[in-house]
Amino acid sequence: MMIVTLRGLAAIAAASLFAGLPLAAAQEPAAGGSPPWQAPAGAVGSDVGTGWNILQIPASAFAPLNGTMSYTIDHDGYLEYGGSLSPFLLNGFAAPVQLPSGAGIGYVGLYARDIGPEKVLAILRRHTGYGIEPQCPLPIPRLCPSIPPGHEDLAQVESMGDSGYQYVYATMSPLHTVVNHRLFGGGQYTVYVSLPQLFYYFKGVDIWWKRQISPAPAAARFTDVPLGAAFFAEVEALAASGITVGCTATEFCPEAPLTRRQMAAFLARALGLYYQY
Repeated sequence: MMIVTLRGLAAIAAASLFAGLPLAAAQEPAAGGSPPWQAPAGAVGSDVGTGWNILQIPASAFAPLNGTMSYTIDHDGYLEYGGSLSPFLLNGFAAPVQLPSGAGIGYVGLYARDIGPEKVLAILRRHTGYGIEPQCPLPIPRLCPSIPPGHEDLAQVESMGDSGYQYVYATMSPLHTVVNHRLFGGGQYTVYVSLPQLFYYFKGVDIWWKRQISPAPAAARFTDVPLGAAFFAEVEALAASGITVGCTATEFCPEAPLTRRQMAAFLARALGLYYQY
């Protein structure tokens, strides 16, 4: 008979679920920075655990930055820039990037078609504020007229400037950790694509990301899982996310066997199970 302890369950759950804490630490990508598609078969796209996942943003999801711009999307999904009535405005497109807080972004890929030496450009940008800061003088709703919003460009990838269809990517090392809420030091994410002139195309952008386990805190909440204990970070992540509350207010009982009743509680909290019975 196999007996699962609470310490063992913490390691399994933290690796297969995602704690999603606001301040997850950046981690290094695959050894040597090799592209993720060189990983063993089955390691990509599972959407569970800490393997690679792919967020695909098709050209049809992008909106033009210039309201006078004309464009078409062909039957293969490629967007072609058709010109603008206002040549001084940007001939670019933007799409929102929606990933969970704590996700680690490792690669940004671009599907494009060039017809000459000019290049299609894609930029992953983090918007770091909306004119709102935690220290604003008024309570919610806050008013901060003197604090402008800002942004940070995280990655940039260009096509090769050679005629033909191509896939190019940029590597982010270390991984960029997504933080979605401004009050936790994060912001919103957008990907921009710029087409240099007529007859240049793009089909979409790939963002390769991993779920991450939150870094270990500086202090332990359970007296029987102290700093440096086996699976300390995993136990703390489960407690911080509300999946476990410990066996007492100060103890986790890491070597205690797990009952089916306790397993039901962990899974229901982790998956956020809610049904209208």
